[in-house]
Amino acid sequence: MARTILTQISGPLHKSLLLPTPWGKYGWEGILMPCCAPPLDHSGLHGDHTICTPSSQDKQFYDFVRDSGYIDVWRVHHPSVKDYTYYSPPHDTYSRIDCLQASPDCLPTVLSSSIGSITWSDHADITVQLRPFTPPAGRRWRLDPFLLDKPGVQDSVAEILTEYFLLNDTPDISVHTLWAAHKPLVRGTLLSTAAHLKKTKVANLQTLQHKLREMELSHKASPSPEGYAALSQTCQDLNSLLLDDVGRSLLWSNRRYYERSNKMDTPL
Repeated sequence: MARTILTQISGPLHKSLLLPTPWGKYGWEGILMPCCAPPLDHSGLHGDHTICTPSSQDKQFYDFVRDSGYIDVWRVHHPSVKDYTYYSPPHDTYSRIDCLQASPDCLPTVLSSSIGSITWSDHADITVQLRPFTPPAGRRWRLDPFLLDKPGVQDSVAEILTEYFLLNDTPDISVHTLWAAHKPLVRGTLLSTAAHLKKTKVANLQTLQHKLREMELSHKASPSPEGYAALSQTCQDLNSLLLDDVGRSLLWSNRRYYERSNKMDTPL
């Protein structure tokens, strides 16, 4: 069953449709040219292939897509590229069974689209970059709840604070000034530490993502058990590196829902 995403883009409400493209075993050849291209979207399809008879539910769904005028965004941007979103180990084949469908009036707002790597899910993510309509809002600095748990961070902050109070706890400096001045010092130390850790993590992420992408392209071109095992191991390494981000997002989400729990605009 397809999932519908409603996107507020400026003015009227536009609709995007996220759905699996092939119906039946391989899909209908030529019946949804703006939505899917079976020879390009399946690694096992070449010149001749079997086309399964669509069910009544498939026909109803196709009528809905056709009448709504939805267009496959990624295929519009990559008309002749072979790339996939799902790998079936039992069949040893790749296929593009996920796509982002949008109405034609949404297309001018889409700057680019891409298929990501198969990492934490058994499907690859599809990313679209939309044209911004308003400048991004400013953000306040918030302490990373996992930063103090990083090795060496607490010791570094304690050492800096100890040195600060030894040098500045003098009779000519009031207690209020001493206490107020130590806050930006701690914040600056944490910001510097967080920036260094983020830089290191981003470098590791980019290295793993580049490695994963190269391994995926190689495996898509010539699947093998050894290549799939190496690909799975790289996925696990990448997922372990992203666990902090998942935990951090869950904490901020829980806080947001707790703060808005008894408000009239409570998130559903």
